[in-house]
Amino acid sequence: MRVSKAVGLCASLAALWALRVLATSAAGPLQQDQRFAFSTGATLVEVVAFVSDKNGRPINGLTREDFALEEDGVRQDITHFSFVELPRNTVSAAQASAPAPPVGTDVAGNQTGSGRSYVIVLDAQHVHPLRTGSVKQQAKKFINTYVEAGDAVAVVTVGGPGNQSFTSDKARLIRAVDMFVGGKSRSATLNKIETVMRAADDGPPRDYEAATKAADARTLFDSIRTISNSFGVVPGRRRSIILFSEGIELDMTDMIGTTAANGGAQQSASSQASSYAADLLLSQRAMYDSARKSNVSLYTVNPRGTSIGEDDMMRAAGPPASPGRSGNTATPPPTRDIQQEVQRSQGVLRNFADQTGGFAVVNSTDFDRGFNRIADANSTYYVLGYSPKNAAVNERYRKISVQVGRPGVSVSARPGYFPVGPAAASASAPPAGLNLKGASPWMQALLVSALPVSGLGMQVVGTPIGLRGQDHVVSVVVELQSSGFRFIEEGDSIRNEIEVGFVAIDSDGNIRAGRSSTGTLRLPKTARAAVSDGLRYVMEIPLPNQSYQIRVGAIESGGGTAGSAVLDLDLTAAEDRLAPAGIVVGVYGDSVPTTGEYPVMKSLLTAVPTASRRFSADQRLAVYVPFRGPLPKQGPPAAVIVTVRRPDGTVVFNSPATLAKSGNALGTSVHGTVIDLPLTGLAPGHYSLGVEVVNGGKAEAIAPISFEVSARR
Repeated sequence: MRVSKAVGLCASLAALWALRVLATSAAGPLQQDQRFAFSTGATLVEVVAFVSDKNGRPINGLTREDFALEEDGVRQDITHFSFVELPRNTVSAAQASAPAPPVGTDVAGNQTGSGRSYVIVLDAQHVHPLRTGSVKQQAKKFINTYVEAGDAVAVVTVGGPGNQSFTSDKARLIRAVDMFVGGKSRSATLNKIETVMRAADDGPPRDYEAATKAADARTLFDSIRTISNSFGVVPGRRRSIILFSEGIELDMTDMIGTTAANGGAQQSASSQASSYAADLLLSQRAMYDSARKSNVSLYTVNPRGTSIGEDDMMRAAGPPASPGRSGNTATPPPTRDIQQEVQRSQGVLRNFADQTGGFAVVNSTDFDRGFNRIADANSTYYVLGYSPKNAAVNERYRKISVQVGRPGVSVSARPGYFPVGPAAASASAPPAGLNLKGASPWMQALLVSALPVSGLGMQVVGTPIGLRGQDHVVSVVVELQSSGFRFIEEGDSIRNEIEVGFVAIDSDGNIRAGRSSTGTLRLPKTARAAVSDGLRYVMEIPLPNQSYQIRVGAIESGGGTAGSAVLDLDLTAAEDRLAPAGIVVGVYGDSVPTTGEYPVMKSLLTAVPTASRRFSADQRLAVYVPFRGPLPKQGPPAAVIVTVRRPDGTVVFNSPATLAKSGNALGTSVHGTVIDLPLTGLAPGHYSLGVEVVNGGKAEAIAPISFEVSARR
């Protein structure tokens, strides 16, 4: 069962990442962070290199001429060169363990800049249950301390629950990590001792869990292979997998079935691993091939620390003498065999890293040092591109060597690759997508990406506003930055085709809703300024009680630009108590052109819903507060209070307590209230907006959101 769950999850991760670059290459320069473009064939090879000094610190300021790059021993001309330096603001351990700042944003966008991309893989099948706490502690430390604003991180648990699609929300990542439980099989040596103790004859000792261990190893290889494939080929970006695992103790090098002495017992045993070795080596090679092709680096973290198997040694009492065996004393603990298992598993982790251009954090308790190196390697690196002098396309592995002509310098880069043949289809052929009805091929490709795609700037907010049967009705507001639109001139008018689409993907990777629509924006040439402040699209989506990732994409045909944003939405909160579900902010007298179908929201809010959180001091807002759970039928009615504070906590607006109401809007059961918020009198600057529901002397609040006020227009 755990095998199928792991493979199924990784299959969904493939859907998260596939086609991301195809969406950017054919429709134009969709990613602002793309430093140079690579062709789709085999004529250009990208190598990401991390250069450090003898203390492991990154080295900056190198030029193209400082690098020497060889393929199969032949010097190559570096035709593309880029230096990437992402800011690091590592917090202290005390700050990392402190609660998150209370003021945040409810807006998802794609203009925050490019961060690092990590997939944290928790290998439940190769972590002892007693080290579950260590894995949780270290994984959460990495998330809290070394993940920066703008980074995109996913959590994948191989062999257990606890998965999170790409997000920058640390709370969601922590929740996924907290579900982890190690389920590693017992040491082969201990199993062999047990078979000896139970045997009625002199049969050879055996590991009765060998088949399970082989299946677990194959699942890990297949999972990492699928994750690597899912990254695709994103030019100029480093892709990293951080694997928390104790490694694989099964001997995959024993192809024949040798015999070995067991500790001091001198018990001869034929290796069962030989029957699985060939298959596992092929699976491991396929994993390496995928990582090299996708330019994915693997960083391995062993939660054992400096342990050499002492815990297993303590459990290995050694079998007592039996009538069918020589000797009359108990066998001493098989220390050597257990140590060999640990060393073999550590070697596997080191090999994972060495073969993919990463490094291993093994046989060490200084996890912070290892995490700091991982963050450095993903923050400061060089991207080298070259066209191989050997233009032949074949399946032969090609070795890559990267050196820097400075003393005391080390370079970490992938050691080679397998050539990729020329594209089978025309460059203009659309990629396979989600088969989303009504969506163009490029919209489908955009919505496959689990990470925001920059280019066409957008902001997205989503809030559950009511119930229709068993489904939540979610209001989604999309704001497009139209200042960069390119229009097609047609006589005295200008025209542009705008496509907006979305998919809602639940926590199991299933698409629960999705659609796309295209509209023609036609204006007189003199009215171009009418859309200079943006375009707005509002929709209402019915969704079951689940956690979702809502991906919204937009394409404007005039300039060929596109972008997407990713919104995390949790609809699983308990409905048996009264609590605010979020807020919808509307603007009175707003001039941004707005379209879409949102009949329920129109019946609740006379102002226009907006995803913008930047307003002018002469505007008036309407804040709609929907509730989860029924309103009280007895006792005092529930009341809502809206509060606005400056960053120093000073209250500048406090609404009167407004009674909540229940009703039915177009077949949707709604509970909530609207509160007017005039911005007149507020000085330009940043503020926080908080909402509190008071019911029977008890108060429920949502985390305040930030907004900005500018001078009068």
